[in-house]
Amino acid sequence: MSSLQAWDVAGDEATGPEHRAAPHDLTTLFRPRGIVVVGASADPLKLGGAMASSLAGYDRRVALVNARGVDGMDTTVAEAAGRDGDPLDLAILCVPAAACADVVRDCAEAGVSTVLICAGGFSEAGGDGVLLEADLMAAIDDSGVRMLGPNTSGFFVPSTGLVASFVPGAGSLPAGTSRC
Repeated sequence: MSSLQAWDVAGDEATGPEHRAAPHDLTTLFRPRGIVVVGASADPLKLGGAMASSLAGYDRRVALVNARGVDGMDTTVAEAAGRDGDPLDLAILCVPAAACADVVRDCAEAGVSTVLICAGGFSEAGGDGVLLEADLMAAIDDSGVRMLGPNTSGFFVPSTGLVASFVPGAGSLPAGTSRC
C-alpha cells in the first residue's frame, strides 16, 4: 500500500502534514483547505500573476511563493506551509517544466498532497521533454502526491468560488444545476 492509499480525507477536521487523499478522493483538488501558487507574480500578465488573481474569490487560504521573495511573497513551499492558517492541500505550479519535479518533491515534504501543473514542454515536446516527464513522474510516484496536468489551463468550481485557471473569463462562468 502506498503512503497515498494509507490516508483518507477527513474533511475539514484533517490536520497536519499527514493529511493525504484516498486514491479516488478528489477533495484536496476541488475543495482544498488551502492553496499555494508556486511561481506567483504580482504582474497579472505573467502566468503566476494571472493564476494568483483568479484565486482571489476562493474562501480559503491562498499563499504565494516566488523564489525571489518579491512583493512579500514566501520564497519556498515549506515557508508558506509553516505559516498560521489553513493547511495547504493544493499547489498550483506556474514554473517551467524543468523545475516541476523538484517543486513536487518540495510540496510533498511540506505536506501538500495535490498539485496542478500548468507547464508544458514534457513528452509532447519530445527531446529533453521526455526526460523531464520521466523525472516528474518519478517524483509523483515516489511522493504519493496527486497531480492534475501537466500542460493544463486548470479548472474551476463555480459553486465554491474556486477558479484555478489562467483562462480569461473562467471566473465569470455560473454554477450549473445539480440535476443529473
